[in-house]
Amino acid sequence: MHNAADYTDLVETILAKAGHEADEAEVYIGGVSDSVSLELRRSQVGEAEKAVGWALAIRTITDGRIGASMTTTPARWEDCLAAALASGRIADPQPWEGLPEPVEFSREIDVYDPSLTVDAETATGLITSLCTAAECGTADIAGGGVSLGRGSSLIANTNGVFYTRESTSASASLEVINGTSTGYEFDHVSHLRDIDTQRVAEEAVFQADYC
Repeated sequence: MHNAADYTDLVETILAKAGHEADEAEVYIGGVSDSVSLELRRSQVGEAEKAVGWALAIRTITDGRIGASMTTTPARWEDCLAAALASGRIADPQPWEGLPEPVEFSREIDVYDPSLTVDAETATGLITSLCTAAECGTADIAGGGVSLGRGSSLIANTNGVFYTRESTSASASLEVINGTSTGYEFDHVSHLRDIDTQRVAEEAVFQADYC
């Protein structure tokens, strides 16, 4: 999988060039991600999707005039920077105290699971356990699905800020129906070990069967 930190040289190049043409500049690389999702059509997988993502945003500031632009194509970073500078030239000036400088902050929030594998096998295991757990009542599966994701982001500016973050996610949802009664439940976590397909299925089925 690609990682936002892999684009360190690109970010430094953008900031260096932007620093010659603006008072300050900020670069954000986000959505650097891989994901897999399976969607249920009743009790069968009706759709499977694998996706990758990447996005670059540039902000420039000159005399309080803020310009911004974004691209999803790495090779077009120069066009993105030019667009940010151009939009800043036509922006109204506003009070500006400068971009932030580096600070120490806590990184105790754990949103990254190195053991989470974004692949069809893991997703299939989750959706199988979801459907099996839904057999606890009389309601029928109407829809639902599971998804797995792994991503990273980077933010840097001309004042020396340079931070990266990695994150993972796993989610499961289930919709069931029993006559005219329906039930729905979901779960979304950062660590694969915390996903509870049993609880999702049991709660959805309970809503349809007894509420």
